[in-house]
Amino acid sequence: MSGNVGIGSTSPLVSLDLSQKVDALALPVGTNGGRPIGGNLVNGEIRYNSSIPGLEAYVNGGWSNIMTSTVGTSAPEGSGTANYVARWTGTTTLGTGTLYDNGSSVGIGTTSPASLLDIYAGTTYTYHFRAFDGTASRTVGIYNPAVSNSLPIISFKQYGTPSNQMGLVFNTTPQSYTDAAGGVAIDSPNVGQLALYTTNLTAMTERMRINYSGTVGIGTSTMSASNLLEVNGAAAIGYTNTAAPTNGLLVNGNVGIGTTSPIANLDIQGGTVTTSTPVLNIAQTWNNAATTFDAPIFENITNTASNTNSKLMDLQMGGGNRSHPPLSPSCDADSVTV
Repeated sequence: MSGNVGIGSTSPLVSLDLSQKVDALALPVGTNGGRPIGGNLVNGEIRYNSSIPGLEAYVNGGWSNIMTSTVGTSAPEGSGTANYVARWTGTTTLGTGTLYDNGSSVGIGTTSPASLLDIYAGTTYTYHFRAFDGTASRTVGIYNPAVSNSLPIISFKQYGTPSNQMGLVFNTTPQSYTDAAGGVAIDSPNVGQLALYTTNLTAMTERMRINYSGTVGIGTSTMSASNLLEVNGAAAIGYTNTAAPTNGLLVNGNVGIGTTSPIANLDIQGGTVTTSTPVLNIAQTWNNAATTFDAPIFENITNTASNTNSKLMDLQMGGGNRSHPPLSPSCDADSVTV
């Protein structure tokens, strides 16, 4: 048949003229596997590809999605899974990626994200998240306890030479962290508690703890809720790099008890003094009769007692040797009264 053919037209302008029709042209419909091949291919063929889905044309040796692709290039091929973001599985093929997007939340490793972004590592990966510069020893990581429960939950690591330059570790059991060559760790060993660990380059050791009542413990993890501070060991105040007595206190400067302006190494000031509320009470067992000592005690007291028999100072001393300050005190068998 030669000449032009018109459908709905008596004067066709081209080989097949449908310009006067108002409905549609039904094209062949098929998948990627149904495309014409071999000698059946010529430039200009048009079909509907349900694998894309969309209209495609054969141009310059390849099929192109004429709705989105540049004419003359091959359209991407492949298939995917609903809600998964596609990824390139080849130079011209697409497949299912690992990123799940349900329209409101994104999941990696999960199809049930409960927040804007959920990352689930399962029992496959050591990390939920890791950022590093190519060297694993310089890592910011959120570890997966399902894989290695001895690792810290969150770790900021920076190793150097020597390898004791690790950063900060957050974990529920940092003392069992196997990579404890250096650094510090913070954990919550019990509900409402915060503990700080450092390392001796071999293992993590707890150094300080704050419990739920606000008590701070140094050198101890069991504190009384009645105290604000407990120190198990020696302490030095006003000194640097100076050892205090074992389980004792070393103070450089004046100490005031009952006063904020001490004028002596130990300045004790109290209110009304009675036999039941003394300013200073010293109890010492002294069982060596051959020992003598010089222990002057100076108490700067204004005598405002109305009773002439009132005592300003009463030293109760045991043993056979007794001495007293030169203040004309009265003495009895085992005491000096001023």
